Amino acid sequence: MSLMSFSQSGLPVLSSKLKDMDSLEKMRRWKRSFDGFISFRKALGLAFVTFVFILYVGPTLFSWLFGSGRPFPDGSEPYTTETCIGDKMITFLADIQKHNAHAQHHPWRVTDKSYVPYVGNGQVGVAADSEAGLFVAGSRHLSQPVPFKPVAHVAPEGSHVFLEESATLVHYVTGVVHKARCYQTDRGSWLSVAQQFYAHRAFPAILVQEVKMTNPGPRPQIFNVERLGISDWVDARSRTKTLEHGDGGQKYTIVSGQVELTDKSFRYVTIVAKKLPSAMEVASRMTQTLSILTAVVYSEPLSEVDEVLRDSLESKATKELLKAVGMTSVSLKNLHQDVWKSLWNTGFGISHSMAENSVNGLQINATMYYVLSQVPAPIHRYQLQGAEKLDQLSILSYAEGCYGGIPTLYAPNLWKSLSSVEEVNAVVKSWVLTLEKNGCGKLIKAGADGVVQAMVLSFAAFKFREDHLELNSQPKDLHRDYFFRRISYGNSTHLNISIVISEENKPVIKVALDRRDKDYFACDAGCLDRPSPLSTETKSFPVKLTDPITAILYITSDHQHMEELKEAIHVKEVVEAPAHEHHVIALHRHGNKLGGLPGIFWFSIGFLILAFHMFLFKLIWQEYCAGQDRFRTSKMALNKLPLDKLDLDGKRVFMRCDFNVPQDKSTGAITNPARIVAALPSIKYALEQKARSVVLCSHLGRPDGRRNDKFSLKPVAEELEKQLGTKVQFLNDCVGEEVEKVCQAAEGGAVILLENLRYHVEEEGKGVDEAGNKIKADPAHVKTFRESLRKLADVYVNDAFGTAHRAHSSMMGEGYEQRAAGFLLKKELTYFSKALDNPERPFLAILGGAKVADKIKLIENMLDQVDKMIVGGGMAYTFLKVSKNMSIGDSLYDEAGAKIVDDLLKKAKDKNVEFVLPVDFITADKFDANAATGTATVEEGIPDGWMGLDVGPKSIELFTQVVNDSKLIVWNGPAGVFEFENFAKGTKAIMDAVVAKTASGGVTIIGGGDTATCCAKWNTEDKVSHVSTGGGASLELLEGKVLPGVAALSDA
Repeated sequence: MSLMSFSQSGLPVLSSKLKDMDSLEKMRRWKRSFDGFISFRKALGLAFVTFVFILYVGPTLFSWLFGSGRPFPDGSEPYTTETCIGDKMITFLADIQKHNAHAQHHPWRVTDKSYVPYVGNGQVGVAADSEAGLFVAGSRHLSQPVPFKPVAHVAPEGSHVFLEESATLVHYVTGVVHKARCYQTDRGSWLSVAQQFYAHRAFPAILVQEVKMTNPGPRPQIFNVERLGISDWVDARSRTKTLEHGDGGQKYTIVSGQVELTDKSFRYVTIVAKKLPSAMEVASRMTQTLSILTAVVYSEPLSEVDEVLRDSLESKATKELLKAVGMTSVSLKNLHQDVWKSLWNTGFGISHSMAENSVNGLQINATMYYVLSQVPAPIHRYQLQGAEKLDQLSILSYAEGCYGGIPTLYAPNLWKSLSSVEEVNAVVKSWVLTLEKNGCGKLIKAGADGVVQAMVLSFAAFKFREDHLELNSQPKDLHRDYFFRRISYGNSTHLNISIVISEENKPVIKVALDRRDKDYFACDAGCLDRPSPLSTETKSFPVKLTDPITAILYITSDHQHMEELKEAIHVKEVVEAPAHEHHVIALHRHGNKLGGLPGIFWFSIGFLILAFHMFLFKLIWQEYCAGQDRFRTSKMALNKLPLDKLDLDGKRVFMRCDFNVPQDKSTGAITNPARIVAALPSIKYALEQKARSVVLCSHLGRPDGRRNDKFSLKPVAEELEKQLGTKVQFLNDCVGEEVEKVCQAAEGGAVILLENLRYHVEEEGKGVDEAGNKIKADPAHVKTFRESLRKLADVYVNDAFGTAHRAHSSMMGEGYEQRAAGFLLKKELTYFSKALDNPERPFLAILGGAKVADKIKLIENMLDQVDKMIVGGGMAYTFLKVSKNMSIGDSLYDEAGAKIVDDLLKKAKDKNVEFVLPVDFITADKFDANAATGTATVEEGIPDGWMGLDVGPKSIELFTQVVNDSKLIVWNGPAGVFEFENFAKGTKAIMDAVVAKTASGGVTIIGGGDTATCCAKWNTEDKVSHVSTGGGASLELLEGKVLPGVAALSDA
């Protein structure tokens, strides 16, 4: 009757609702059909990736497909001048990013630097431009101009060339300027000229210009070649001379003249330059090269005319040129580059600062390059040897008194513009004077090798003095990260020193020896502590503040000298330097004192908005569209052949189990038989199905491929026999002729347990020999091992979830026609899939226990899955020592894991994962149940001789709150040594919180042997959602990885 009362106006509303319901049903059907090919989440991810691809690559792709670029006449792809320049410069991108080079383009690009493209070697210098003149030595650097322009200009001839782009790159490490010009023609083709310039380091009189002309077009092309040469050189005289070298005589122009100096004296300068053709023809689809070597020699300052000397200079220049042209172009260039690379063995790095007028890496490297370009390198002169070379090296080793001024990083006059040769000369002059007047005169006399050492020392005011090296920077100035590479302490020892800003904004000094000739020691400010021996391992020192102010670090090879220093420094007070104010650090990182709003901030805001709408969409979908389908069996259960689908009647069954049970460290007794009990259903099923025999195998511990009675499975056989209620025959090996005979003869439902699989290196494929050396299994022996396992039975069953993530020999079932999943393996996969197919959030992982290195490696993957992570147990001390510089006494510490702690914490921050560490601890004076106990906090640290064995009350309160706030929890590893009653409170408190969370509807998964033992100890196995028999396997399953032991099974 009520339906009859509906008015006409209500019918459209009802119709609309019916249409909406029909649409929702269609969406459900679409999603179900779609899930057959790809998950809905993956589809969304694919759509997002496609969107990003179109956003960033689309315009370029569209331009390539539909743009105006015309193909070449030969049908090849369109090629523009911009592409041409990109091809020429692509090999240098990494060097540009590392500040080992800078580039300039025409047209100009926003990333370009206006530094002059300049080459020099201390004897002669020139900008890499056809309009640029030579410079030779003035009083301290290459400041004296010579009216001669040696650089040749090479360009294609013809009015058909209508578009030009160019790029110039100065490569600091090799001392070479690269210049590329690309031209497009109205004939649809392109041309290029690539050039290299350098002032040779081993032949100081030689300038080199290498030119490569490329013509990929269908017609020959003329390239014009022009060198301006003499420019207003009034008294210069010039003549042509043929020099015999190579394939015959080559014509050279010899120019000689006077260059007036500022003190009314003059120099004779002689230049021998190759006579160039006015034009060169390059055939179609060919390249042609032109090598231009120029020799420049000059006299010492003179006051009177000396024609004999002038003539001798011409002879000298000719000889220098002939020595250089006698080498191949490649050999000549390699010799030059090797010298430059050796100069850069010593170097400096600095964290980037966004503060106004700050000095950063590129400007520092560029300035060092220009200074070194104007300083000779006498040690590296070609064929220098014997006493002369030893004399030069002896000068280099004498650094006493260098450097004695303020840190040059804070001297603005040394970091000025480098846009012209004149500006470069002014900066170089300031640098040479600064180093010379602050005790580095000896190093300057050693040439470029000494100057680079002096510059690096000066950046932070290092000084060699009285048998030691000291660092004289003031703590208040150390608000950026500095890296000093290979500081020379004599000729046989190199130091690597860094100053890094910790998370607490405090500077920390780190020192390591790159190489050494004797023992070295270091102490921090005041030298009140005992001298610390140095090695190739990094040693850290806090930055301290003294009254009066003294050096903050001392290094010496004389131990007694360092012991006596504390008596000679005379400080009233020594305290650790205070942390820098936040606004100081923010100024460098963001360019303003408030920390700014960098691009990542806006990206985060956008991501949060997107995440909110995706979350809202998920709620709507689950409420109105997902229906009961969301409770269906997940794809993660995998469609593998199950045990109950096998015909076992009269068959021999080989069953891989996981009997890697925890044992008492002193008695060897099994402390938790959960893994044995978990395997019983599969074993009993096989016997009930009248299997002829069941051959069981497993591993226990890590015997590393060698027999070790400590890891024998004999105690497991005894426990299994008790649990199964059937006799279990234990064999003393797992492969071999004797084992094969026993297994082949077994019948009547016999149960056989083989000895530890890992007694054989062929099981894992690797191990350790008697001498402790790591070894790998011979592939042929692995094959024989697997063949022997195959002979033991007719069908293969894998019920070892705990090792399903390992591709070990026994896990692969190689050779068996039927390979099935046991009940335990199937149960584990099915349960995890239901729990994680659509996990509740927040998702928490609790990691602890003693498997430090293994679990630290897993954290990185877990950070991609979880919202929160608690780290306790032994791992916590490694994290706290590295991240908080906490003193941990004798607590567990993992050297290998410590190296990636910073990366893990950074990833957690980037992934917005809440990373929770203990804040206080219960300590012990020894690892013993009856040890004396104490307490400690992160701030106080744990004293030497004591170790942390459990978390304290504040940590328990913190961890409990995190558990309460989570909806899905995976726990692998206790928080302390729960076997000792005095140190079990932390683990017990977490267990209580996890049980309470389970009772309130949370999903809780217990993984790992020790954590499962905790459940058994406190009788909570049935009070949590699931107790897994696998630690690593469960974690890798959570990560979404394919488990080799599962993948090897037969499909259903």
